[in-house]
Amino acid sequence: MGTSETRQKSFATSLICLIIASALWGSTFIFAKILIEYMTVSYVLFFRSIITAVILYFLFIKTIKLELLKSIQSLIMWSFSILGFLALYLQTLSLKYTSASNSAFITAFFVVVVPIIERFYYKRIIKLQFYIAVAIAIIGLYCISYGFSLPDKLNLGDSLALISAVLYGFYIVFLEKLVSRFSEGTIMFFSFALWVFLSLFTVIFEKGLSHSPTLNIISVSNLFAIAVLGSVIPYLLMAKGQRVVSAQLASLVYNLEPIFATLLAFICLGETFTIAKVTGCIIIFAALILGSTSK
Repeated sequence: MGTSETRQKSFATSLICLIIASALWGSTFIFAKILIEYMTVSYVLFFRSIITAVILYFLFIKTIKLELLKSIQSLIMWSFSILGFLALYLQTLSLKYTSASNSAFITAFFVVVVPIIERFYYKRIIKLQFYIAVAIAIIGLYCISYGFSLPDKLNLGDSLALISAVLYGFYIVFLEKLVSRFSEGTIMFFSFALWVFLSLFTVIFEKGLSHSPTLNIISVSNLFAIAVLGSVIPYLLMAKGQRVVSAQLASLVYNLEPIFATLLAFICLGETFTIAKVTGCIIIFAALILGSTSK
């Protein structure tokens, strides 16, 4: 097999990894929506992180031991992990105030944010097409949040999801740098291990440690589902895929996540669609494509 064919095969494999990751992430909105009925957001992230960290440690114990000291000394590793936690925390918190489909689509706004961050990060000129894409996306966000009328008040959940989208933009760009220095197992283990402590810290700002989470067959099964299907597998696939696929193209692939999330929200949670919401989703989808395909 020639070098060109090998590269094409590697690229195709990496692309498939990102698509599968997006599909699995789409399911996390359903699990999270169910879990926040039984425990606070911080507890959801705590249990999700600790289960994921333990699984990753035993899967990649040799590599983690070899790279752990170097990862602790890496500023970009710390930045990447903290940004990831804040993005996931705000995204999960947004589900308390808005629908799963709204949160998924608004979070997908990062697909426009990523190329803009790359332009600034690499000191490249931002083209007019990016500004047009952002303007179009804002119109779409307005439609799915408030419909075709003026809003009575700001939707907190939609706002939190939008902030999360910006943080995810930086998260994806930082990952592109990390995968050239560390293995995917070490990157994700470090992140989730740190998230365990960060999530415990945020418990204090919610209902405190005295507020015990409700653990039963439903909550525990959803915790393991969100840890394995929403963390271990997709985050490893994400790190593996971005070794070959650029952050800008990866962000376009991740645009599939809200599509899966919306379909699952309709099937599993019975969330309804309005003309305004469908219109908003179509507008955002167009904006995401426009923003991520601009050269």
